[in-house]
Parts: sequence; structure tokens; C-alpha cells
Amino acid sequence: MKIIRMHRYGGPEVLKLEEADTPDPGEGQILVRVEAASVNWSDTMRRRDDVYPFPSSLPFTPGGEVAGTVEALGAGVEGPPVGTPVFALAGEDGSTGYAQFTVADATRVIPIPPGVSGDVAATMLVAGLTASLMLGQTARIQPGESVLVPGAAGGVGTYAVQIAKLLGAGTVIGLPRHPRDAIPHSVAAPTTPSTPPTRTGPTGCAS
Repeated sequence: MKIIRMHRYGGPEVLKLEEADTPDPGEGQILVRVEAASVNWSDTMRRRDDVYPFPSSLPFTPGGEVAGTVEALGAGVEGPPVGTPVFALAGEDGSTGYAQFTVADATRVIPIPPGVSGDVAATMLVAGLTASLMLGQTARIQPGESVLVPGAAGGVGTYAVQIAKLLGAGTVIGLPRHPRDAIPHSVAAPTTPSTPPTRTGPTGCAS
């Protein structure tokens, strides 16, 4: 299989496309055929060897979030069945996702809901869950309250704008981090989470 691997720490140039054997799922694990892999700040930190809760021993393959289909089940795993579209936290420590195949703990593999693309599903666990926890458990947003989302053109920010609306916020103001980042008005009042917006110009949005 093809895999992105790094043999030294540094910038994006340390990431190399290589060939490797397809891993076998162990007990309690699922082999996922990767169709989309999210790029998170944690991947950048580990690529640079910044301080991180888990070691990033070389050679190292980043990629904590993936979406794809179930390729094989390890011993003791009853499902999801082979061929099921899923999203997952890759590896034992949120790595190895930048590959054609990766292994994930069965408890961290979730079937993709109907109508959700793999590209969107691959961002749900880190960006989506972060936004959900911040608004629902930390900020404890109440119906009718106003919410200001700095950095609303990014992954977490895009989800935060949408989740705030779903939680009943009265007014949600999204501010881009940079003037070049655009936040489409369609993101401000969704019925279901959408993909991160395309950058088109120096605008913000409010709903």
C-alpha cells in the first residue's frame, strides 16, 4: 500500500510517499480502507516534534482521523460488516491515517450516517467534537443567547457556527481569522453540518 511517512521532524517537506505492507487488524481492531484523512493541528505538532501527549517516534505516519470503508475485522470484532462506510480515530495514538489502509480500535470506528460524505465524516471526531464540547459543556449555550465565533472559517469554527444554531442560539456571529477567509452565509443557518467553507474573499457572516 502507499503511505505517507516521515524520517525526520520539520516542515511539510519531511512527508514522503512510500510503499509499505498492508497491516493486519489485531484482536479488537478493524482494518479501514482510507478514502479521506483529516489534517489537524495535532498532525502539524507531531510532524514538528512539538510537545505532545504521545511520542511521535520515527519513522512516523501522521493522521488521526480517517473515513473510508471496513476492509477486514480482527478477532473478536462483530462489526460493522466489511464494506460499511465508516469514520474512525486511527491507530493506538491518533496516527497512521495518512495511508491507503489503517488499523483502528473497533470502539473508535463509527458508521457514516446516510447522506454524509467521507470528506465531511473525516472531520467530525476532532473538529466537530471539539466544537460540540466547547459550546454544549463548557459554554453551556442556552436558547436565544448570542454567540461570537472567532476563526469561524476554520474546521472547528465552521462546526461551531452550525452547532450554535442547532443548540438554539439567537444570533451567531462568525469572524474569519484572516481577511482573506470567507464564511458563506449558508454555513450560518444549516439543518445539518456542512463542509468547511471555500475561501473566496474578506467577509464574515451573521445569522
